[in-house]
Amino acid sequence: MNPKIFSSLFLLALAVSPELAAGTKTFLFPGNFDAANPKQDLTGVKMVQVTVGDVKTTNEVKTRILIHHPGNGSAMTESAEGLIWFDLSSIPKDTKVTSATLSLLCQIHYAGNTKISMQRVLLPWTEKANWETYDGENKWHKAGGNGKSDIDLTPEGAVEVPPAGAKMNTWYDFDVTRMVKMWVGGEAPNYGMKSKSANTGSVCEFKSAVWSGTNFIKLAITAEK
Repeated sequence: MNPKIFSSLFLLALAVSPELAAGTKTFLFPGNFDAANPKQDLTGVKMVQVTVGDVKTTNEVKTRILIHHPGNGSAMTESAEGLIWFDLSSIPKDTKVTSATLSLLCQIHYAGNTKISMQRVLLPWTEKANWETYDGENKWHKAGGNGKSDIDLTPEGAVEVPPAGAKMNTWYDFDVTRMVKMWVGGEAPNYGMKSKSANTGSVCEFKSAVWSGTNFIKLAITAEK
């Protein structure tokens, strides 16, 4: 092949393949996620809602993750938060993670604007977790899993959700790079993350991993090749 033609083809390949050009690799969870057709195999994904006063198996709440911080005249009086976990065992431990983004689809947001972030969980919760216990039997150090021995108190990936009704059915991206690096590198065990609302009187309802048999959750991890 003519060297000039080969060079042109190589440059064209770099232009149409950002991953090749940047020398990066992407890990996607669920592995076959497709936003246009989000009915996916959710093996290796867990989402549980924990709510004040709910000591039942909260995995029964399969259609939403309700993030609520009561106050300021809000119609709801109970706090609600979500636990989220992805099985990252398929990622080699020597992988150099450069970024990690959690994406959730907010179905509805009522009351005032709020800031929502994620916090790394420090205990091995199960799908039997509730406001009082992390596995249906053993208690959190502080109700709701809000103690310093329950979660890393440093919030990550904070996003601003606008006032009620401003953006319906909107995807929100949370930068969770720091905690994913710790999990993949073996610095900390992967017990997933927990959502947290910073503003009182806000209610934000995210479609969960099992909303009417479809999938509205994604974790995209970028790493060096």
